[in-house]
Amino acid sequence: MKRVVIMDYVFKNSDEKIKIITELENYNGMLCGEYLDENCELYKKIMKELSYDFNKTCIRLNKCSRNLSNNLEGTDLLFISKNIGGFNRKGIVIKENDEKLIYKNLNFVDLVLDEENIEKGEMNIFTHELGHVMMTNIMPEFIKYSKSTKQHCSMGITDYYNAFFEGFGEHFERLTFDCINKYRDCFNERYKYKFDPIKLWHCDIDANFRINKVLENGYIYKKILPSVSVDTMNLSDIIMLEHTSCIYDKTKVLNGNEMLSSEGVMATLFYRINTNDEIKNNYMKREDFNKFVLNEIPNSEDIKNIFSPFENVMLKNFLVWNLMKDKINEGSVPAIDYITLWCEYFEDDKEEILKIFIATTLGTTFTNDLKEIYEELSLIGMVGNVEKFITKLEEYKELYSHILKLVKDDKLSLSKNIYKEIWIKSDSVVVPSVLWDENSKKPLMININTASIYDLLAINNIDFKKAEKIIKIRDNRNGFGSLDEFYQILYNDCLF
Repeated sequence: MKRVVIMDYVFKNSDEKIKIITELENYNGMLCGEYLDENCELYKKIMKELSYDFNKTCIRLNKCSRNLSNNLEGTDLLFISKNIGGFNRKGIVIKENDEKLIYKNLNFVDLVLDEENIEKGEMNIFTHELGHVMMTNIMPEFIKYSKSTKQHCSMGITDYYNAFFEGFGEHFERLTFDCINKYRDCFNERYKYKFDPIKLWHCDIDANFRINKVLENGYIYKKILPSVSVDTMNLSDIIMLEHTSCIYDKTKVLNGNEMLSSEGVMATLFYRINTNDEIKNNYMKREDFNKFVLNEIPNSEDIKNIFSPFENVMLKNFLVWNLMKDKINEGSVPAIDYITLWCEYFEDDKEEILKIFIATTLGTTFTNDLKEIYEELSLIGMVGNVEKFITKLEEYKELYSHILKLVKDDKLSLSKNIYKEIWIKSDSVVVPSVLWDENSKKPLMININTASIYDLLAINNIDFKKAEKIIKIRDNRNGFGSLDEFYQILYNDCLF
């Protein structure tokens, strides 16, 4: 049956559409712009991109997030920057004739666009940034709790909040690849098998990973440094090399705290949930859908004619975030809240959600047993011992089913191995929050429950030997409960 989209339930009127704004000089410290001429070629090319079904769906979902949060000032817009872009922004002044329209609370996407980069498929990032806008509409204070000062990237470990926020945006890159032929073709052309040194640039590696490693759950492993001498490198550069390294040891898996601080792992989790057929087609109650529309949907209307299965699962995300927003504080763990509240509010999804969460994280947030078998399987598989592999695989499956049942029956807490973030600011090491911008350097913030050996070296009185020992003790305990506990270990000479 063909889906009948009745736009009036979501938008004020059926011809409402996203507006394109071009940048002018700032006005009283706020971004300022004017409407792009609808007759110019750039406008036509942008609107053609936005007319792809998946982009239209995401624009519609963004309006649903605004309706839910009652953030209705102004209309949806795309801001075209002159010099920098690729952000979610808040607050804008729009110049129209001699009038200035001020929308202080409007969240929107900011991109650098021209006719050439549009043809190259660079508007594929639009839905990523729009994903941030959706989350910000519902949880406006969320990202302020992010403490990491390292540049965010899919392969790095940052913090619980940044990983959750950026992971949601990044999973749209894989969704867009799946849904829009042009962007998939442009990606394949860029990354096809030919030698092209530009693909060695950090952003290109990251973009490639967001497509491929999200699909294969490839971010769950510990990373290793390239085989280069670090003796001549300063500690800041070593830390950033480790942070951005694209080399993984598939026989070593991240711990639970690291899993939930990884943008890539979070992107994979979101992708698996939002593409799961069972969860997508398990529709919410009518009263839940009514929270996203301007006018109540009559009982005579079939909800499935108004919202697609993908829209259904995305709106579930929004409702869960709406429940999360009052729980957010410096001590919360958003990914755990997200899974827990989803299971409570959408009980029919519980088993499937838990399957996805455990399969993605290997249950590391509450047990190390599954992870240890997985690491053994990885090594045996590489060596090629088929009999050992089959035996260990059966052991893995049995344990997976056992812990799934325990968690499903609420006999095992999802956060048993999870510790709060405990931050120390380095007195001696600064790192760039934007790799290629020297002016973006800030003191390194170190979460002792996810810090690597090199991160720990940035703390006074820690040498390599002590850092190795601290990591070993932390792994045995799954984390440190307090800063005092950490310092007691650090200054306990008998441990070293």
